Amino acid sequence: MKKYSGMLALVLALAFVMIFPLSASAKNIVSLETDGQGGLSVSGKAESGTLAVAVAVYDETGKDLVTMVTTDVAADNTFITKIDVQAGKYVVKVADYEGGEFATAEVTVSTETLADTDEQYTNEAAPIFGFAILGIAVVALSGAVIYKKKQKA
Repeated sequence: MKKYSGMLALVLALAFVMIFPLSASAKNIVSLETDGQGGLSVSGKAESGTLAVAVAVYDETGKDLVTMVTTDVAADNTFITKIDVQAGKYVVKVADYEGGEFATAEVTVSTETLADTDEQYTNEAAPIFGFAILGIAVVALSGAVIYKKKQKA
């Protein structure tokens, strides 16, 4: 009987999961705003519990995907992202990153791009990341030197 107790426990666990599936339901987008001045800005509000949203930008026909980004949802359930696209008309679709219904908006982006505005987007983590890599390299090199000295001794 001991031989089969492990297998019986596994079968019962699988049956439990099949009967009572663990499901995470996708949340909805409550509001969606777009702005096409100086690039594409997409913002809005999601249902409580939404962690991230997927923002898909299509051409004006809504059929050809131009770009897709994800962005996190703040504690107050709002999200905002800026996307650098060429001037033109676009269809923006936003949904919970886990799925669900898309909220859709049409937007016309002006000829002024993000590069033409005063806003510059930089990766603030880049200098910290560089110092971290440098620190790791110094520690690794020091360890190799110490190891070699111990081998010679």
